[in-house]
Amino acid sequence: MNIRENAIEFISKNPGSTARQIACGADIPGRVILSLLNELFLTDVVVRARGGRSALAYRIAEPSDIPAVNDEYEKHRVMAIGLEQKKLWRRAAGVWALAMDSTRNETARANAIERRKRCITHGRMPRLYSEGSSISVASVPELDNWRDF
Repeated sequence: MNIRENAIEFISKNPGSTARQIACGADIPGRVILSLLNELFLTDVVVRARGGRSALAYRIAEPSDIPAVNDEYEKHRVMAIGLEQKKLWRRAAGVWALAMDSTRNETARANAIERRKRCITHGRMPRLYSEGSSISVASVPELDNWRDF
């Protein structure tokens, strides 16, 4: 069994478990568990909700948890997931917006909004410089001589 299957099996036997409990119970390294649970959540394998002390509790998704949506939403959803897998985050964010507009189902819209936010976060360009730390005045002795005239 691989790590993914171990996590799914543990969650099915222990619904409402936190990430730490799943990591310990399924013998999954701590550095892997959060990304694994996020991937399971995004692929609608598990459902997460706030538990005690603001920790996320996970359980296996039931058919009633997956929203019934129209074909257009499903087409955009599949396209956006494909773009995410290719790491084309900005394009995926745009397709999630189309998916969001193509359905009236509030659960599907909420999922699309969360996925779009994730894509926008991943698609941000890194800052080349931090604000406030740039040089505002520079002095070059050879160029300062012109003031003497």
